[in-house]
Amino acid sequence: ETLWNNITDFVAKAIKARINSSALNNGSFNILHMTNKQLVFERVADDERVIVLINADEAPYTAHYNANCGCGINLLTGELYDF
Repeated sequence: ETLWNNITDFVAKAIKARINSSALNNGSFNILHMTNKQLVFERVADDERVIVLINADEAPYTAHYNANCGCGINLLTGELYDF
């Protein structure tokens, strides 16, 4: 039996976002920002653009990159995200 916790909740939301996104499934790939422990990339399809931010460090990190937009929708929470 699988125990539901924060990790399984996150994975379920990430899977749902990927399934419902044409950009994540078929879009072009472009790196916007990269360090040894952080990665920001975008996937772009005809009808959608998704920016993925990954911080693989324990410490918070502020990435500086050009998002080419002011706001977007967080695909995991549905909330407005201000770049």
